[in-house]
Amino acid sequence: MANSDLSALIGSKSEALEVEYANIGWNSFLPLHVPERAPQMRSEALLGEDRSFLEGMRLPNTGYLGATLDYWRMYEDGVCCFAESYRDDYAGRSERLGIGLSLIKLHSILAHARLLGQEMPAIAKVIVHMEWKGLAQRYLMWERDMVASSQRIADDRFTRTITLDWAEVRDDYFQALKKISVPLFNLVPIIGSFEAGGWFTRNRIQEMFTNFQSKLRLFEADD
Repeated sequence: MANSDLSALIGSKSEALEVEYANIGWNSFLPLHVPERAPQMRSEALLGEDRSFLEGMRLPNTGYLGATLDYWRMYEDGVCCFAESYRDDYAGRSERLGIGLSLIKLHSILAHARLLGQEMPAIAKVIVHMEWKGLAQRYLMWERDMVASSQRIADDRFTRTITLDWAEVRDDYFQALKKISVPLFNLVPIIGSFEAGGWFTRNRIQEMFTNFQSKLRLFEADD
């Protein structure tokens, strides 16, 4: 994929994600257009080969965005990665991990993969690798003042790699989202839920999204 094509593709799909499925500030891989913050094509060695990638680096611009860490890159072969601070870590709330905010981020990542995958005829798999840091002693929260688990998370780090068939992401998006989300939230038992992930229903997740932003929504079968 040519450099200009990669830049145009990620720009158009990030815009579609923002307009149709998320909202300003919620989605990952958001390209800013002011020249000093706009994504740049770069190249460096990876696994012994020189690889080109589109880099969106907003570390020096923390006054512009609420997150204190916001960095992403996308390689020409479809590999994407990003690092961000947890959005709710402010005003003494670092002992909490919001299910809604975390789920919105996971949705943003998977929805972005789905939109990009529609433009890649050879796609067969979507591999999601996640590494959450700084989790120890946090409570899971439904909202900022509603506890979801009476137990604190014990481990400081959660790492998981989940492989999805493209057909899962394309044809049953909700179940694909559940597959990558529930392992994180199963770190501690959810109050009132006797089945792992039993609380994770389409109606509940869509209601949770709507309460955050009216434009946040799941994919429908015919999207």
